[in-house]
Amino acid sequence: MEATLDTVRSEKAVLVLLNWDGAVNTKGFIFGRKIDVVLHRAKCDLLTVKLGTIDTIKTIFIPVAIDPNPNLRFAGKVASALCSSFDARVIVVMVVPLDVRDHDEARYEKILSDHINELKIKTTQSIETKLVYSDFLSSGIMKASEGCDVVLLPAARGRITRAIGVGSIPEQVAKNSRKKTVMIAKGYRGITQPLWDYLTSSV
Repeated sequence: MEATLDTVRSEKAVLVLLNWDGAVNTKGFIFGRKIDVVLHRAKCDLLTVKLGTIDTIKTIFIPVAIDPNPNLRFAGKVASALCSSFDARVIVVMVVPLDVRDHDEARYEKILSDHINELKIKTTQSIETKLVYSDFLSSGIMKASEGCDVVLLPAARGRITRAIGVGSIPEQVAKNSRKKTVMIAKGYRGITQPLWDYLTSSV
């Protein structure tokens, strides 16, 4: 763990790729003690990957949260790279509560559209977008991602991911997506970008 962090610092790494088996054996951690520590302390972009059994990537599924997320741009870069390498199509969804149906749909569709613009995915194919109605994030994601090859999760704002119910969303998705590859993207912004965001939002 410390050796990994020392290497990141000495090599001035801009990206760390972490392999994850999809299981968490240590209580109180999201991906396990070692991975969690690296995710919190490494000052670079981070991509945690749970490899699936599918050889080709034809469809990339990206669930986005309702709230703003500083990791969307990095997730978009990852999706762009996958699209370029595999000519995959992209589906971006947002899980919203069931009581939203037939009420505030226009509002949430606007939020989803804004998130799409922030992702800035470069692809030759059209991006499919939709709202998914569910009161449970993980089950909504798993049901909507059926038939997809990769689930790309932008890390939640603040913490690496948001714990919900029993376990974390990535853990629940990984355990129920044996064939799929699950990726969690966390972009590093340092201090300059958050300061700039604060200043521009105050104008």
